[in-house]
Amino acid sequence: MGDSVSAIIKPSLKAIFLTGWEHCRVILFSMPCSCGKTTTAGRTTKTS
Repeated sequence: MGDSVSAIIKPSLKAIFLTGWEHCRVILFSMPCSCGKTTTAGRTTKTS
């Protein structure tokens, strides 16, 4: 088994996240446990 994780991130969520990230804003993901908060943050901050 590999360490890869599949994630589908809506383009609108990625755009909102990156805008906040670029302006040094605090970004709050208000979701229950196991909904992918860490995965979403990690995937949107990685450069291609």
